[in-house]
Amino acid sequence: MKNRIRKINRGYKKALTMLSIILITLGPLGLFILRANASALNFVCASSTRATSTAACSGEQTGDLLIVSAFATQTSTIPTLATGFTNINSASNSGGATSTRTALIAGWSTATSSSSNSGTWTNATDVIMQVYRGQAASPVGNSAVDGGNNSGTLVNYPAVNLTATDNSSWFTGFAGIAAGQALLSTPPTGMINRTSETAPTPRVTGNDTNGPTPSNWPSTDVTGFSTTKFTSIVIEIKAAPTITVGAAGSSVANMTIPSTSDYIGGAFSFIRDVGSANVTSIKLTNVGTTNADTNISNLILFYKQEAVCSASIPSGTTQFNSTGGTFTSNTSTVTGTMNVSTSQICVYAQVDVGSGASSGDTLDLEIANPSTDVTASSGSVAPGTIVSPTGSTTLVPPGPTTDQVMRGGEWFSGGAKQPFFWAQ
Repeated sequence: MKNRIRKINRGYKKALTMLSIILITLGPLGLFILRANASALNFVCASSTRATSTAACSGEQTGDLLIVSAFATQTSTIPTLATGFTNINSASNSGGATSTRTALIAGWSTATSSSSNSGTWTNATDVIMQVYRGQAASPVGNSAVDGGNNSGTLVNYPAVNLTATDNSSWFTGFAGIAAGQALLSTPPTGMINRTSETAPTPRVTGNDTNGPTPSNWPSTDVTGFSTTKFTSIVIEIKAAPTITVGAAGSSVANMTIPSTSDYIGGAFSFIRDVGSANVTSIKLTNVGTTNADTNISNLILFYKQEAVCSASIPSGTTQFNSTGGTFTSNTSTVTGTMNVSTSQICVYAQVDVGSGASSGDTLDLEIANPSTDVTASSGSVAPGTIVSPTGSTTLVPPGPTTDQVMRGGEWFSGGAKQPFFWAQ
């Protein structure tokens, strides 16, 4: 049953890692974003309205991230933050005639149901809500606003520096103008448009990068407007990337009592959905019948980037832990530094078997719960269920020497008497 469950789990993980790799070009940014399994963060839906509140949008779920930007046009009064939202940033344009002025405020919250709306933003004339899934626990990084105190022909999306160091964040950008113009629906280069409030022509708009960005957002203009003033904001949305742990292959059938540097068979696989992070500790648990505390020692892990894990420890591996792991209560935690990105890393284990092990006992090493038994420098680790190569390993005594054969006439392997033939 245990092996059947493991096979199902491995099949599921393989299906996840076969998702398409999407390449997005960021125009003059000169950047290409490589996204495996879409992204740790995903856009869900958007809604907008010419009022103080906008409704929930299709596909929203409990726990999703709500990013709202509320605008006030023909005034420099910044709208009031809606109840339950955390303030991100705000700006106003107070120059010139009242009819040309704009103001904005942005905030975030977490959906409490599939019908969570934007809340009410007092003094707002237009509200946009964009919904995301897969966000970090503290989902908003840096932001910047532009008060647009000019009467030019552009809308600027200001520069923002990343706080995330693992290349997993997105940027979203909102802008508003006092009098609607169709050009406002044109996103800045490097973003796509998600929604514009169009009644009858857009005066507020929402955009995002449609994927993780490995570099800071540069100040970017959309040009060609007739004389206008604007307010705008660019926000870093932080993702919650995940390292997925899997297993490949089978445990070796037998290990000799005693022996050193024995490969246990199979491999553990590690892959991240976006960006990279360092794995710094891995805990293995023995669920075989041997007492690993007294009979198994010197656990060493080796790793290598491979599209398909090998059937034995391949050449060119890197040793993860500099000191061999020992077992306590049949578990051993080893530490090191292994960088995991969107290319699969295969991890191979070897151990020493002590002379006190009993013939016929088994060794079966697994990662009982990767979400807690693997430590990473950022993001999360999945799944929360057992990961292990199939099968287990039987501990057996060594084969007979010539002297033993000549004297005894019989020998045992795997707890069973074995026949032999000897001839001069």
